[in-house]
Amino acid sequence: MDILRTTLKEFGFNEKEVLLYLILVKTGSNPASTLSKLADVKRSTVYLILDNLLEKGLIQQLIRNNIHFFEAINPVEVIRKLKLHQEELLKKVGKAEEEVRKMHFEDPALYLKPKALYFSHLSGIQVILEDMLRSKTKLLRAYISSSLNDKLEDEFLKLMYERIEKGIFLKMINPFRLKNPQSPEYSIAKHCERRSVAKTFEMGIDVLVYDNKIALISVKEGFGIVIESQSIHDAITKFFDYIWKFTVR
Repeated sequence: MDILRTTLKEFGFNEKEVLLYLILVKTGSNPASTLSKLADVKRSTVYLILDNLLEKGLIQQLIRNNIHFFEAINPVEVIRKLKLHQEELLKKVGKAEEEVRKMHFEDPALYLKPKALYFSHLSGIQVILEDMLRSKTKLLRAYISSSLNDKLEDEFLKLMYERIEKGIFLKMINPFRLKNPQSPEYSIAKHCERRSVAKTFEMGIDVLVYDNKIALISVKEGFGIVIESQSIHDAITKFFDYIWKFTVR
């Protein structure tokens, strides 16, 4: 549960909150007295932590024979909630960005400073792909690895259909071949320009270039980073276009 532990911390849960939640995940329903012993934390402190976890929706409280028991919410449901929170946060960031762009600053660089956002787990990677679809430009550049294609194949195809509906053209480099010329994937390929590289050029990560952003995704390690920087965007675009010239259709 190392990834879950790290993810919860990244969403603002402290060490003791994560510790109690994971104990409940592993052991099932327990009263505060038992949790105090398992976590080696004072009972008075345990009650405070449990109140926080109840408020944040990670656990639920049950009463049996006048004794209060605490039970962990299914981690799958927790991940779903975190994903929704991440999506809402990204939308708010986008709206805030638009609001700032409309403001009149003496120094435009004040709101154009580069920044980076970190996204964890496969749900976070999906948020990055969805952010790509909100691109203001009508041209996307992408190096798609076999890892992303295999791990998120259905989700990726769904997003590609949405891209077509939005009229966004895709230039894609990939180290894998189409599995079946008659498959939906082949139909989608007609709506973009694809170039293939040798399997030896499989980098194991994905690179997305859109707007003034660069997204780097590692499916194997379960995380992605979106870098918002015009200079880095321009540099990677030049590198991508250079590689494009030496790839095959």
